[in-house]
Amino acid sequence: MSDTVTPQRPRRRFTAVTTVALAGLLAVTATGCGPDGGPAGADGKGGTITFGISTPTMTANFVALAVGKEEGFFADEGLKVDDVFLKDSGTVLQAMAGGKVDIGTPTPDVAFAAMDQGQDVKLIYNWARRPVAAFSVLDTSPITTVRDLAGRTIGVQSISAGTTTLAKASLTQAGVDVNRVKFVEVGLGAPALDALQRGRVDTVVQYDAQSSAQISAGAKLRLISPEGVEDLFATTFVSSSAFLTSNSAAVKGFGRAWSKASVWALANPEAAIRIMWKLYPASKTGDGDKAMQNALAIFKARMDSAVNVDDVTAKKIWGQYDESAVQHWLDFAHQNGITKSSLKTSDVYTNADVPDYNNFDAAAIQKAAAEAK
Repeated sequence: MSDTVTPQRPRRRFTAVTTVALAGLLAVTATGCGPDGGPAGADGKGGTITFGISTPTMTANFVALAVGKEEGFFADEGLKVDDVFLKDSGTVLQAMAGGKVDIGTPTPDVAFAAMDQGQDVKLIYNWARRPVAAFSVLDTSPITTVRDLAGRTIGVQSISAGTTTLAKASLTQAGVDVNRVKFVEVGLGAPALDALQRGRVDTVVQYDAQSSAQISAGAKLRLISPEGVEDLFATTFVSSSAFLTSNSAAVKGFGRAWSKASVWALANPEAAIRIMWKLYPASKTGDGDKAMQNALAIFKARMDSAVNVDDVTAKKIWGQYDESAVQHWLDFAHQNGITKSSLKTSDVYTNADVPDYNNFDAAAIQKAAAEAK
């Protein structure tokens, strides 16, 4: 487990999991247990949810997790959330296949690839409602379009990361032969930026959290977005069909708590960041005002994607999927070789719990957040 896991939380079941060794995670005992060791949620009494996050460490794009814990939104649902920071989307899906993660945060392409290979999972909460990955290049680079990446070297978080799959698909859509492109693992954050600045790679395909933090810290970068994929939502929450069936109340409660925490964080971003630093001290990078500026840049980038052009709070559509966007994703995945079969929208996602995700008094939460320090 990452050293950013909340240190003071009692009864944590993941105490020695590294962010790169799935074997360590799969050695842990059963998940989805309530306070008495029983299954979580189906009877409305809550329980424990193991939340698998597709990034090695805590960053401000997942600040709602910290707010949900500190402000008691998960506790209000009778839930305890055990968060596990994993390497990437592929690792999260592997952990879920092994029964060691209850709800996870992969990108849709990796989730659909897993479904295509027979894994019984379903999209349950639309978090980032538009693409959050882009190609970062130095501001002096001659590269201006995806098509210009032909014959270039692309830095990626890992070969199995969702950004890698999306990059390959984007290249194909732009008419670039992926066999003429070299992919190099550069990790996240400082190592990725160093690889770009030293010329080891021509571009780095990375999420908004990474690029916004780098730009905020002074890196001279330009972002090149994939074309024709504006409605392809990004980081999403998934769970197995078995967990959804046996723990429906817990899933509804988790989604509602996440929605509440998001509304709270939007109303008072700086207070939300301070909560994150309190629960996850290693997430603080830099000192003083600069640390806050860096974190707010990451938070704003992700919330712009989560809220998108919709007023999701007023419309009560936190977590809701647009069926046309799901179909676009499935078509995109099939056409670009991410999936081999033609998956059906009715089999891959559900909006059934959206009314429950949005069943709360947003104005009261915004008022409480505004008064927080």
